Amino acid sequence: MRSYWFAFATLLCACNSYSSDGEFNRTADDAASVTDSAILDKGDAGDDAEQPTLADAPLAQDVGDGWPTTFDVAKATLTKAATPMFSQPDGSYAGTQKVGITSSSLGAIIHYTLDGSTPSLASPTFTTVLSVATTTTIKAIADAPGMSVSDVASASYLISLVANAPMISPGGGTFVNTQLVTITTDEPGGTIYVTGDGSTPSSKSPLYTAPFSITKTSTIKAIVTVAGKADSFMASATLTKM
Repeated sequence: MRSYWFAFATLLCACNSYSSDGEFNRTADDAASVTDSAILDKGDAGDDAEQPTLADAPLAQDVGDGWPTTFDVAKATLTKAATPMFSQPDGSYAGTQKVGITSSSLGAIIHYTLDGSTPSLASPTFTTVLSVATTTTIKAIADAPGMSVSDVASASYLISLVANAPMISPGGGTFVNTQLVTITTDEPGGTIYVTGDGSTPSSKSPLYTAPFSITKTSTIKAIVTVAGKADSFMASATLTKM
């Protein structure tokens, strides 16, 4: 029996060697050094002697080289919620944009910021479409039940302010001899440029200064320009002579 225990202890020592810091280390070379004869040598204990099991050997409390003895549930990795998506691609736009934010994760709550800072669970909750009227960077995260917080989604919108479009009167219709045409704008400091041949107006087109008369079928088009804003959308009116 003592010979068997000696062989068993030799096997344990070969498979588990202490490192300098007191932790077990398993090495293939040490395991290979145990011979079959040492394991099979039962000495004078007899064939019917009770054979030891691993339960009889001391248990290591901390086994190295990827052999943990416990499982830390708190460190288990959760699947991340799906990264939020924006309804409007980032980029340059003329005028206010409406931006929605969604996540494909079921039950996800979205938190966002509008100043380019990283959002957290304490950031505002997205509930309705955002109105982006000035250059803005939106960042968002999704928080879904049973999942970890998503990666941060980000979109930047470069908004160019646009001048208010002009109004042409009359806005269309027919006339018999002559027709007086008036163009106005409610854009403070705005300048109106006009064409009467259907071409697209620009800041190089004739400047509108006062109402004018037409005597033939015409398509009047006009825009407004003002410092600090993009040119307005074009107004158009077709007046047909009978």
